[in-house]
Amino acid sequence: MPLNVLLVEPKTPGNIGAVARVMRNFGAQQLFLLEPRCVVGERARRRSRGGESILREATYVQRIADCEADVVIGTSGVTGDSYNVLRRPVGPRDLAQRLDRSRDILLVFGREDHGLSNKELRRCDAFAHIPAARDYPVLNLSHAVGIMLYEFSRTETKT
Repeated sequence: MPLNVLLVEPKTPGNIGAVARVMRNFGAQQLFLLEPRCVVGERARRRSRGGESILREATYVQRIADCEADVVIGTSGVTGDSYNVLRRPVGPRDLAQRLDRSRDILLVFGREDHGLSNKELRRCDAFAHIPAARDYPVLNLSHAVGIMLYEFSRTETKT
């Protein structure tokens, strides 16, 4: 059912606007902003093109737990290594196909410069990773949101 997005400490207004736009493209419901590091103003509004209502109705939160959701999915462009592995990441398509879509789902995206902390990832029920080129695995925030939402839009609702 509802598919929502949480951006943790986003620092670029243009990215926030682009996320609102891509949310509208794929029918995502609610945008949550956890302590944005920028003013969400005119630049974000211009980039939201068609997603202005999502941007205007964004909810500001202070922690992940403030977002009501049945399933919380953390995302990361980096999967860790032998000294820092929290859990095994799942690709967006596999994750979208496995989840019960009748439940409220929250996709959590980390900071543009260093993603989600281990503490934040521990608050998530699952961990998604979008495979990209090994020498440059980190996507732009709005592109990552778009890919995740696209994969969820392709799956049928499971009950």
